[in-house]
Amino acid sequence: MSWKSIILTGISLLFFAACQTDSTGNNEAVKYKRTSDTVIIRMESEPDRLTPLMTTSSYARRVFRQSFFPLEGYDFKTKQYESLLLSKPPQITDITDGPFAGGVAYTLELHPEAVWDNGTPVTGNDYLFTLKAVFNPLVTARAPLYRAFFSRIKSVEIDEENPKKFTVIVGIKDIINREIVTGEIPILPEYHYDANGLMRGFSLESLQDPDQLELLKTDPNIIAFADFFNDPTTSSVPENIVGCGPYSLTEWIPGERITMVKKENWWGDALADQFPQLRAYPQSLVFVPISNPATALQALRAEEIDVMRNINAQTFQELQEENKLREVFNLHSSGSMSYFFVSVNSNVPKLSDKKVRQALAHAINTKEIIDNLYSGMGDQIASPVFRELPYYNDNLRPVEFDLDRARTLLTDAGWKDTNDNGIVDKMINGELTDLSLQYNYVSSSETSKNIALLIQDNAQRVGIEIIPNPVEPRMSIQLLVAKDYELGSAGSTVTATWNPKQSWHSSGDNRTGFGNAETDALIDEITVTLNEEERFAMYRELQEIIYDEMVQIFLFAPKERLAIHKRFNAETTVEVPGYNPRFFQLTKIQ
Repeated sequence: MSWKSIILTGISLLFFAACQTDSTGNNEAVKYKRTSDTVIIRMESEPDRLTPLMTTSSYARRVFRQSFFPLEGYDFKTKQYESLLLSKPPQITDITDGPFAGGVAYTLELHPEAVWDNGTPVTGNDYLFTLKAVFNPLVTARAPLYRAFFSRIKSVEIDEENPKKFTVIVGIKDIINREIVTGEIPILPEYHYDANGLMRGFSLESLQDPDQLELLKTDPNIIAFADFFNDPTTSSVPENIVGCGPYSLTEWIPGERITMVKKENWWGDALADQFPQLRAYPQSLVFVPISNPATALQALRAEEIDVMRNINAQTFQELQEENKLREVFNLHSSGSMSYFFVSVNSNVPKLSDKKVRQALAHAINTKEIIDNLYSGMGDQIASPVFRELPYYNDNLRPVEFDLDRARTLLTDAGWKDTNDNGIVDKMINGELTDLSLQYNYVSSSETSKNIALLIQDNAQRVGIEIIPNPVEPRMSIQLLVAKDYELGSAGSTVTATWNPKQSWHSSGDNRTGFGNAETDALIDEITVTLNEEERFAMYRELQEIIYDEMVQIFLFAPKERLAIHKRFNAETTVEVPGYNPRFFQLTKIQ
């Protein structure tokens, strides 16, 4: 079946009648081919599964977040945690004595109205069950990744008189505790995913005890639960996807479409005015996998999809000149919470002097990269922190393209072209060494290759030889993690709460060799400082050090490129994928 047949078949089966009339009751002719309250979304790839613990796919998250909710979500407009399932903000208390002294208690209370699909209330027991599912040692997929985060949660104490009220005990103070406790994982219904109570006989403490790990793996209840939960049908068959969110999965035809329909009398509708994250307007959502950009663009022009993101930058600019398309679609271009950079391995002797790294940064024409390869759709950056966050260091400026400054820095660092071969050199460990650097880039990306060539061309002008080296995407990551590289193209996403320990502490996934005892101590202090004013000051100090050391040569944050059908009043966001379809509100057709 062709892509066009797939989309049209899905529409005709489910929504054809609604597509023929103006849903506002206006019988006049309209300019749109479809006017229904169904959002059809192009996906670049298809999810593997649709239960939160059983997938590592970002595409799956875009689907399951319409059915499964965590307790809170971070709103980048308000720069605050906003409630999804909580009736009030968490009550946070330091623990000063007892077995968890030095930790933090989060007392939480769920909306009285929050219920599962069978009408039973969402309670603290479901939260505890979700954690137990994470720590079942035989549950696979994403669960092992979650365990590292949730190991700090030591206990969940449920109020005997009100099971919607419970307290989560976290063993350490850390700035990301709230994100982990309330925002990291969607809650699963115990009644559905553990109907026989297989996990009830295990405490959270016992599941986290390394001394019991091997014994747990042989327990028949642990095995039985994991067999059920790991079964692909548990996370792909519509009747097995059960959450408390506004949409139910009604159909998944692999390679064709995933259809979700809004639940009748969903409990969140009555609370949406007070808790905006609970808004859910469209009557149905259809996710259509179309991997080929040209095919997707053809579907967009034919008005057979309503949403397309990650449009090629040059194509996006061309679309802005297409009057016919602009009559039907709004084109959105805004900042995104991701950025590109050149990763520099400071452990390599040739790159151990920060003046060399700074020289290389000045020899990279980032504006040229943005203009030539991204049609100007990117913002130069100077920090790993998203510019809109309150602790971004505004004193930092993107490194200027300045070949004279690059040459001066190289000379100051002792690099000169002593043998007239066009490459600066220096004695290192008794051997004359050219400043020749291998630059790894992703072989499957033509843009990544072109960035490498632009960097090579300008670096050559100051006597630095750049040797572009194409590597497979997976190998590119492996080389960075192993620190087996000199220069490498890289990208990163930005989170609401920046935890620098992961990438910048010597004990973390530090791929550049950044840091020393002083910066480690600063990072350690940041992670336990809950006072925002004090922590923000330390954040800014760390950004200055990172900027000076230049182990990441910051390039730019690409702008999101979205097309959304004009019949929807659609909010955009800096979070990937740049929108949330359940917030799309059908407007009156003119």
